[in-house]
Amino acid sequence: TVLMIAYFHGGSGAQRWTRLEKVGIPANLLAAAAVLIVMFSGKDLSARAATSEPSGYGLDPNRVAVLYFDDLSKDQDLGYLGDGLTEALIANLTRVRQLDVISRNGVAPYRSTEVSPDSIARALRAGSIIDGSVDRAREELRVSLRFIDGSSGADYARTSFVLPVYEFIAARDSVGDGASRILGRWLGREIRLRELQGETANSAAWVWFQRGERARKDARARRRVRDHQAFIYLARADSFFAHAAGLDTTWIEPIVARGEVTYRRSLWTDDKEQVVESIDDGLRYAELALELDPDYAAALELRGTGRYLSWIRGRPHEPEEAASLLNSALEDLEAATQADPSRASAQRTLSELYYALGDGSAGVQAARRAYELDTYLDGAEQVLWLLSVRSLDLAHFVQAERWCQEGARRFPDDYRFTACRLRLMMTPATALDVDEAWLLLASLDTLTPDYVREYWSAQGLMLVGAAIARAGSPDSARAVLQRARRMVPHRVDPSQELLLVEAYVNILIGNKDRAVDLLKRFRAANPGRFEGGPGDWYAFTQTDTSWWWRELNDHSGFQELTRGRP
Repeated sequence: TVLMIAYFHGGSGAQRWTRLEKVGIPANLLAAAAVLIVMFSGKDLSARAATSEPSGYGLDPNRVAVLYFDDLSKDQDLGYLGDGLTEALIANLTRVRQLDVISRNGVAPYRSTEVSPDSIARALRAGSIIDGSVDRAREELRVSLRFIDGSSGADYARTSFVLPVYEFIAARDSVGDGASRILGRWLGREIRLRELQGETANSAAWVWFQRGERARKDARARRRVRDHQAFIYLARADSFFAHAAGLDTTWIEPIVARGEVTYRRSLWTDDKEQVVESIDDGLRYAELALELDPDYAAALELRGTGRYLSWIRGRPHEPEEAASLLNSALEDLEAATQADPSRASAQRTLSELYYALGDGSAGVQAARRAYELDTYLDGAEQVLWLLSVRSLDLAHFVQAERWCQEGARRFPDDYRFTACRLRLMMTPATALDVDEAWLLLASLDTLTPDYVREYWSAQGLMLVGAAIARAGSPDSARAVLQRARRMVPHRVDPSQELLLVEAYVNILIGNKDRAVDLLKRFRAANPGRFEGGPGDWYAFTQTDTSWWWRELNDHSGFQELTRGRP
C-alpha cells in the first residue's frame, strides 16, 4: 500500500487518486487480514487464555483458589473428608511452580457460605476456582469437582469419581489427578503433581487425621469467641491424631500435629505449670518425629518453636543457658525454612526470634517473607502489626506507613492499626494533624478490648501529646503527658514500657534531663534488657542506630547510661 501511494503521489508530482489505488489498497488490506486469520486460527485457545489476561476483571488464570468441598451426605457426616480432600489438593497444587495457589487460610472464610464463586474470585484475585463436593450413596463414595473461570463465574469443566465408600486414599489421589489434568488443559500446559511429602497410604490413619484437623479447627473457632469448650475440642483433636499415629507408626504428620496441639494449649492457659508441661510435651513429640526423619521441615519447626517458647517463659534462668536455647531454636527454624522454603509459619516465628537476638533488619525481612509466602497466614494481623512497628523502630517510615495501611485495610476492627497510625504521628515522616490525632485516640478507645484498654488509652494519650509537641505547643503537650501518666497503675504496665514513650515525648518538648531520668527508671525496672544478650532492648540502647534517642547523644547522663554499648 505504501509503495502504491508513493508511486502515484511521489516525485513525479502527479497528485491523482487512481482507480487502481481505489481497488488495490482495500484489496491489500483484506489480504493482510486473511493472512493473519490463517496464522492464528490454528492456535490453541486455552493456551492463549493462559498467556493473556482474561476478560472481565483481568484475573490471572494461573492464580488458583480451591474452595472447601461441600458435604452433601444425608447425615452431614463427611465434613472432615471434604476438608481433607480440599487441603490435600491445595498442598499438592502448591508444589506446582507455575501456579499461585491460595492457601487454606485464604479460602477458609468462604467455607459453608453463600458467596458466589465470581465474588470469591474477585476477593482473592483468583482467575481459576475449583469447587467440589462429597456424597455417599449406600456403599459408594461420590466426589465431584467443578472448575470455574474466575473472571466470568462460568463453569469450564466438571468431573466426578465414584469409589467404594472406604477408599479414601484413592479418592484423595483421584481428586489430585483429575484436577491437574483439567486445570492443565484450561491453562494450556502440562501440570504434574508430585507425591506429597510424608503422606500415608493407610486409609484409616488418614481419616482419623482428618477428623483431628476438623476438631482442631472447631477448637480455634470456639477460642475466638472465648468459648471454654475450646479446650474440649483441642483434647478431642489430640486423641484423633494419637489414633492416626497408632495406625501408621511411620507417619510423621500426626506426631507433629500432637505437638502443635500441645503448644496451642500452652498459649491458651494462664496456669504456669500447665504451660511448662505442654511445652515439654511438644518438644517430646518433636524429638519423636525427628527420629523418623531428621530433616523433616515440620518437625524441625516444631522443635524450634518449642525451644523459643521455653525461652519466652524464662526457662532456663541462667543467661548462658538461655542464650544457648535461643540459638538452638534459631538453628532449627532456619533448617526448617531451608528444607521447605514455603513454610510461612516458620518464617513468622523466625521474625520474632531475630528480633529477640537484636537483629531488627533480619526480623523485618523474615516477617515480609512470611507475609509474601502466605498473605492469609494464620495470625497475618500479627505479622502486619510487627512489620509496621518494627519498620518504624528501624526508621523505615515509608514501609511502616505501608504496612500500617495494609493492616487497617484488611483488619479494620483491629485496634493496633489505629495505634500504629498514632505512632507514625511521632515521626517527621507523617503530616502533622493534631485534630486527626484526637480522632484516632477516640477510635482507639472504641476498638481496644477491655483487657488492654487502660494500657492503650494511656499510650494513645501520650502519642497525642507527641503530636501536640511537634505542633509547637510544649505546655499543652506536658499537660497531656501528665494526664496520661495518672492513668497508668503498675498492674497495667508492670515492665514500665510506657516510660519509653514518655521519654521520647519529653525530647520533643525539649526536656532532655527528664527524658534521661525516665530511661534510667526503665533500666532499673528491666536490668536484663540492657546487658547486650538475648532480649536486650535493641532500639533503646544502640545510640548509633536508634532514631528515638539521637538528640540525647550529647547528653552526659545518656552517655553514662549507654556506656560500653555499641
